Amino acid sequence: MNASADSSGTTIGCLLLPNFSLLEYSSVSEVLAQANEHQGRPLYQVHTLGVETPAVSQGGIKVSCESALFAPKLDVLVVFATRRTPQYCGDEIIQWLQAQSNSGVELVGVGDGIQWLARTGLLRNKTVTVPWWDRLEARNRLPDSELRNCLYLSQDNLSSVAGGMSALHWVLDRVRKHQGEALASTLADHLLIERIRSGDELQRVPLQSRLGQSQPKLTEAVALMEANIEEPLTTEDIAAHVGLSRRQLERLFKRYLNTVPSRYYLQIRLERARKLLRETSLSIVDIGLQCGFSSGPHFSTSYRNHFNITPSEERILRDRR
Repeated sequence: MNASADSSGTTIGCLLLPNFSLLEYSSVSEVLAQANEHQGRPLYQVHTLGVETPAVSQGGIKVSCESALFAPKLDVLVVFATRRTPQYCGDEIIQWLQAQSNSGVELVGVGDGIQWLARTGLLRNKTVTVPWWDRLEARNRLPDSELRNCLYLSQDNLSSVAGGMSALHWVLDRVRKHQGEALASTLADHLLIERIRSGDELQRVPLQSRLGQSQPKLTEAVALMEANIEEPLTTEDIAAHVGLSRRQLERLFKRYLNTVPSRYYLQIRLERARKLLRETSLSIVDIGLQCGFSSGPHFSTSYRNHFNITPSEERILRDRR
């Protein structure tokens, strides 16, 4: 959707399926309401829709809503759901979502709302992000789609938002793209958001959360990597620190992280470098050195191979935002 469409008043429907996430819905609706208030005019006309009224969140909070099947003409439709959303909503709402897409409405799935877009068949052969904890099941639902581990992304009038607080960053980013940096920054400041996270940033999931207490040696090894960015340790050093042989450590990484220690370590360093490129005024050379790269060309080549963009191009994109 182009900027002029948003600036003339965009009609956005928020579809609350039973047991929806109140956090995700309120993040989106609150930002849009504050955008209207700050500008003193209705930049966004928001309609809260449901398959039953009131819609009840997974926490038991009731929200009044209009019937989705009798919704006004929309520009954007955002679908909110959770794993507890019952399947009885079924065929009628799926057909309605397909009809909305056919009429040119931009569809956005937030968290488990992505599942409902998947059921329409509209995500087939698309690039989609899904919540990290749903990735294995999503592979079965979307065998023909490319799954990403980022916060949010858009392709062909379809958007997927990983859920949780990524919904807040997605809607702030949308305001920034259509209304300008000044308004988006004002809203972020009002919400005490340090910065608006880009859609291509990875979903940050602590390794401890994924593995629990089952693999203390692996989490200790990753912690050593994160604590030694500027002067990287060798795989042998890390293995010795955690009391394993190199072969044992490599087996742990392969089994639980599907990679080798050196590659995982490189990814940590490159993610740190991208954060510094986007958030500081440090020179590219200094950032490379701080992230353990002995030369500028080595840093640039590694960065380009991982992100398909050079550090210099990353800086140019940042300055254009």
